[in-house]
Amino acid sequence: MDFFGTPWNDLTLDDVRAFLAEAGDEGIDWETKGTERPRPEQVRKTVCGFANQGGGFFIIGARRDDATGKWVVDGVDFGGIEPGAWIADVLRNGDDRLRPEPRFDVKSFDVGAASKVVVVKVEEVDDKPCMTAGRVALRLPGQTLWVTDPAQITHLAGRGHGVREEAEQIALRAARTLASDSTPESPYLRLVLAFAPTRKPDDIAARIFPQSFLDALREAALDLPREPLFFEPSFHDDRHIQIAVAGRSAVVARYESGRQRWTIRVAWDGSVAVRLEAQAQADHEHRMPSDYFPRNAIRQAADTAAALVERLGGDGVAHVAMIVGGEGFEVRVAEAPFTPFDIPSLAEATDAPIQAWTDRDGHLQDDNAERIAREFLRSCGAPVVEPEPEG
Repeated sequence: MDFFGTPWNDLTLDDVRAFLAEAGDEGIDWETKGTERPRPEQVRKTVCGFANQGGGFFIIGARRDDATGKWVVDGVDFGGIEPGAWIADVLRNGDDRLRPEPRFDVKSFDVGAASKVVVVKVEEVDDKPCMTAGRVALRLPGQTLWVTDPAQITHLAGRGHGVREEAEQIALRAARTLASDSTPESPYLRLVLAFAPTRKPDDIAARIFPQSFLDALREAALDLPREPLFFEPSFHDDRHIQIAVAGRSAVVARYESGRQRWTIRVAWDGSVAVRLEAQAQADHEHRMPSDYFPRNAIRQAADTAAALVERLGGDGVAHVAMIVGGEGFEVRVAEAPFTPFDIPSLAEATDAPIQAWTDRDGHLQDDNAERIAREFLRSCGAPVVEPEPEG
C-alpha cells in the first residue's frame, strides 16, 4: 500500500502535508484525529474499521480549520511516549485488543518541540470480521461506525471465508495440474507443493512475463538443491535449465540435475507450484530415509514458492497443498528402521492432497512443515505419531 501515490517506505512529513493540502472530506481509506492524542478506544475502532474495509491510513495530528476548511498539520503531544510503541500496545494487548490483528505500520514525524504527526498504515484482514471487545467496526466514507446489524457481520464473515476458500481451490488446482501433467518411467518419486495467497494484485499476468521476472525464476530454480537430495551423487554433473511458457496462463522453469528434476510453475491466478521428481536406477536406491524425505524437500519447495509469491505481489496467509506419490519407491522411517513402506501411487496422492495454511506473512512455519511430513509418512503406512500436546 502506497500513501496515495507515495511509496510507504519513502513517506515524509512534506508528503503528508501535500496530500492534505489537496484533500477534501475524509474518504473511505483515510481518517484524521487532531488537537490531542486519541483515546485508545478511538484508535482500536478506527483501525478495526479499516481492517474490515479494504485497509487505509489513520493520520494523527491533522485537523480541519473551521474558518477556511483547510487541513492544518500541527501535530499532537504524545507526552514523551514513542507513538509507534504506544499504538502497538493499544492494538495488541489487553482484553480489547484487535482479533484477528491486522498488519499495520507506524511512521512518526516531529512537528515543533513536542508535537508529532503520526500515520498508521492498516491492511485489510483475511479472516473477517476484525473485532475489538466483541464489537465490529466498519469504515465508510467520512466515518467509522460500529456494526450492529447481525446480517452485516455475517456478510463480513462470509467475505473472509470466501477469500480463504478461493485460495484453497487455487492451491489444489495448481498442485494437481503440476502433479499430473506427465508420468515418469517407473521407479520414480514426485513431490508437488503449491502456494496460493489470499491477497494478490489484479495484474498477475503482467508481472509474470517481463524479463526481470523470468530472470528471477531462473535464479530461484538454480538455488534449489542439486542431486543428491536423495541419492548418492552421480558420476556426471549434468545440469540443464529451461524456461517455457505454458499457454498464456503460466510460465514454467525446469531444472534437471542428474537423476532429479525440479519444476516451478507460476500461474496467472497467483499460484506458485514447485515439483521435485527423482528417478532411481537400482533397486537399493528405491528406499528413501525419512531423515531426508520428505522433510528436506518440503522445506526447499516451500521457501521457493513463498519467495516467488511475494515477488508477484501476493500477500497475507497462503493455502498450501502438497501431493507426493510415485511408483516403485519405498520409505524407511527412523521409528521403524528395518521396515520399508510403500509410497502411495500418484493417482491416490492426487485424490487426497495434504493441506495447510502459512502464517500471515505467507511462509510455511516449521511446525506445519513437520506436520504435513508426518501426514505423508502415515499415508505410506509408517507408524509416525504426533507430538503430545503441551500440558
